[in-house]
Amino acid sequence: MSILTAYRMLDPDNPLRVASRWGRSFARRLQEVGRSSDEIVIRDGLVLLLDGRSLVDHVILEHGDWEPAQRRRLFALAAAFEFGPNAVFLDIGAYFGFYALHASRSPHFGEIYAFEPDRLNFAQLQACLFLNRATERIAARNVYVGAAPGTTEMTRSAATPANRASARRFGGKDGRSTRSTTCLTTSDNKSWRRSTWN
Repeated sequence: MSILTAYRMLDPDNPLRVASRWGRSFARRLQEVGRSSDEIVIRDGLVLLLDGRSLVDHVILEHGDWEPAQRRRLFALAAAFEFGPNAVFLDIGAYFGFYALHASRSPHFGEIYAFEPDRLNFAQLQACLFLNRATERIAARNVYVGAAPGTTEMTRSAATPANRASARRFGGKDGRSTRSTTCLTTSDNKSWRRSTWN
């Protein structure tokens, strides 16, 4: 489905329809830079910006879903445990926020956080949050979550375009396929909880 088809299918208040000129311009820019594999699609009620060259995105484009059995199990467990209105959902290594976006539709979580250390993937995450009007419901952080706070080296997702979700912590530093990123821990929730942001 093309970008133009996607925004026509949405309700009148959706940001894509409101910004239709932006959508056309965006589509032209994608084609100009050779990224015609990027598409905005609607899957399971979510509006997603997907990169057809990357594994997870490609599977969603071709088959309509990613890990449906795992997602059903996860949210069935959340419903069974009845955590209450203050439950926190952490999507660590969120990529473009697929799990966080699904969690945002669940009544079982009072707060939702999406952590994605890779800059390119984080940009895709922010786009998906915007397209789904989820920027208030989901707090996104461009950081790595690990065992100790500080900085760490991460591989760049652009170095593995066939599977951009495979960006990970890297033991060395070569500058071209890695970059330094801030590292937080889940136990130090003052550094990532929304209530502590300026």
